[in-house]
Amino acid sequence: MTQPLISIVIPTRNSAGTLEACLKSIRQQDYPGFEIIIVDAASHDGTPGIARRLADRVISRDATVTESRNIGFKEARGGILLSIDSDMVLEPGLLRDIASRMGGLGALIIPELGRGKSFLSKLKSLEKKCYLNDPQMESARVFSKEAFAAVKGYDERLKFGEDWDIHCRIRAAFPIGRAEKCVYHDTDGLTIAGDVRKFYGYGRSARSFTSKKNPGSSKIVSPSRFLFIGRWAMLASTPLESAMLVILKGLESAAFGLGYLTSFLSR
Repeated sequence: MTQPLISIVIPTRNSAGTLEACLKSIRQQDYPGFEIIIVDAASHDGTPGIARRLADRVISRDATVTESRNIGFKEARGGILLSIDSDMVLEPGLLRDIASRMGGLGALIIPELGRGKSFLSKLKSLEKKCYLNDPQMESARVFSKEAFAAVKGYDERLKFGEDWDIHCRIRAAFPIGRAEKCVYHDTDGLTIAGDVRKFYGYGRSARSFTSKKNPGSSKIVSPSRFLFIGRWAMLASTPLESAMLVILKGLESAAFGLGYLTSFLSR
């Protein structure tokens, strides 16, 4: 039986610190049928060299992350499309797991866990554990080429929530499954200031998401998405980290809210 080709698209911009580990985790998979497409947005560090050495194709384009994903998938030859970030590492066996599950599905959710040694990374890892199997928080990263084309790919007007947006649009027309293997998100390079700035930017762009009247858009701006309902036993097992996580989510929510408000003032 012919193994389906999996096309993996990775947007990059100055990603030299994490890209090599990401690409090596793909090259070390036990599934041979894949291609790696890097869409690089004018990196000025070692990213292009790493990409040329370990990817199959490198496309240089000064584009947003959302645009970069669509650019890469337009060049994809595979019938299965996998979207990952340059700071992610694939668990061994993930590609084979994807190929075995995608028959008849429009998309597939991949569980996401954190990894890193810093205290902030540990908080982010705890947060990701709280979101596992939560249908309001997890969104698909794997798509059949048919489903991706049917919804016309990622909405390039969105700089925020584009992953949840395409998940909702595909879910309305195609069945979505879930992988057993996971991806690990490396957050060691994240700082509190950088994290807060990111959520401020999310808030600034959130109005373009909610204006689409997407049926899932309410979860993006609702503070309740950070309450970790049903995860209290997990949080109670790590009281210090849990308390700090609540503080961190408060900072992120405040930054998001400020960004959302300023988006109206800048009209």
